[in-house]
Amino acid sequence: MVAIWWTWLGTYSPQVQVIAALAGVAVAAFGVWYARRYVRLTRDLAKAARVQAEEARTAAQAALRQADAALRQADTTQHIFESGNRPYLEPFVDEGEFYYYGPDQYSVSFSLKNHGHVPAVLIGWNMEVWLDGQLSFALPMSGVGQAVFPGEAGGFGSRSHSPNPHGEIEVPIRLDIVVEYKAVAHEATYITRLTATKRRPGEIWGYRLEAS
Repeated sequence: MVAIWWTWLGTYSPQVQVIAALAGVAVAAFGVWYARRYVRLTRDLAKAARVQAEEARTAAQAALRQADAALRQADTTQHIFESGNRPYLEPFVDEGEFYYYGPDQYSVSFSLKNHGHVPAVLIGWNMEVWLDGQLSFALPMSGVGQAVFPGEAGGFGSRSHSPNPHGEIEVPIRLDIVVEYKAVAHEATYITRLTATKRRPGEIWGYRLEAS
């Protein structure tokens, strides 16, 4: 049997070599095809992964924009609520009760008008007097915790009398009254500043109001 096999191989050896060569070429071609197929598949998977990552990034950015929009809407809603449910205090100086001749001889009387619909709670008010651009007198914070209801409330101010009266102030004078307060319903704080100025004796006071 072995002799017959070797005789057959000897007879058909060229054909067998051709077949083996063709088989080798086929295997090599298949290997090349498979390698190209693998590379293409890997490239497609990488491209799909990039597309998926880009879509995820786009979705995340859209979600972030939606969250920012929701936060802005919430802030707007809160501001609208606070604007409609907050006090607005405005000080009015009683000029007939206002004079200043020095730190130990002065009288300042003012009222607070609450233009809002809810009560205000004073964090406090303070007062400063400036003469020709120099601080002459400062009154520390007063009225802490006092409630001011919608409408007008008086009785604010301070006075001091000296047994040795001074003469009238001849230089420009400025009075600053700062009122800090909050609403009862929330903890937001507000500040109103009233500035009264007079350049010379006998001149009418000028007023400027700032609120925040």
